[in-house]
Amino acid sequence: MRDRRRIPPIHHMLERAKQEVPLLGATPEEIRSLRGMAQAGVQTVGSRLDAVEGLCLFIGHPRSGHSLVGAMLDAHPDLCIAHELDLIAFLREGWTDRELFWACMENARRSASVGHRWGAYAYPVPGQWQGRQRQLRIVGDKKGGQTSIALRRNPALLDRLLDTFDVPIRWIHVVRNPWDNISTVQRKHRTDLQTSTAAFFAVAETVDQVVARVGRRAVHRLSQEELTAEPKRVLEELAAFLGVEPSPAWLEASAGLVWSKPSRARDRVQWSPGLHTAIRKLAAHHDWLAHYRFDD
Repeated sequence: MRDRRRIPPIHHMLERAKQEVPLLGATPEEIRSLRGMAQAGVQTVGSRLDAVEGLCLFIGHPRSGHSLVGAMLDAHPDLCIAHELDLIAFLREGWTDRELFWACMENARRSASVGHRWGAYAYPVPGQWQGRQRQLRIVGDKKGGQTSIALRRNPALLDRLLDTFDVPIRWIHVVRNPWDNISTVQRKHRTDLQTSTAAFFAVAETVDQVVARVGRRAVHRLSQEELTAEPKRVLEELAAFLGVEPSPAWLEASAGLVWSKPSRARDRVQWSPGLHTAIRKLAAHHDWLAHYRFDD
């Protein structure tokens, strides 16, 4: 039986979502306090966890479209993708693989209960499976930016991840025009463009290091521009990568969440010629960024 004394009421979870506070395990202390609930939850879901075929993690930059992609994948009947969980933070506290699966499932359930809202945005996919599953096959966490930052700060965490899970880990890398990404992060965190640029390319280096470690075949890369132009094709390719069937209903409902064109955040800030040149030169060192231009 679920311990309802430990589950926040809906209005409390809604407030957390509006303030962009994770719905599960927002602090190390909260993560530790949830351990008993997780152990009981693992016993409750039982054999469903035996059927899990893989872990899906995101890698890349914050403000790249992870939330949108994660929400659409969580709407698939055989997938469970947590929203803003930060699985790495739970891993640091010693959680087991099955406890981490439970955390993803509980986070996804809570996210669905508040309409998949986060800050000023919402990512509901009508009529589909967000927060619940027909057959649990892949479990994951969409928090790619924080995962990348954590792996940069402590590369040994990647080995710990690989050692913790017996199932394959499949990585999704969402790529966005670097000028858009840098300017969005700069405005979100109220820093300067030079600092945001340095942080962007530090994460880019980490992405390349992780891909080199896990192998290119374990990583599915997609661009925000591709997703906007051909959402159904991109979703079909994601489904194939994860080994699930893309039903027409899921494709149609999920594609309806995609904006008609990418946001050009780069046009809302002032760029110096020197920074333009620096970004082009730094992007040339990464094959997945080298083709981008400011005027694309």
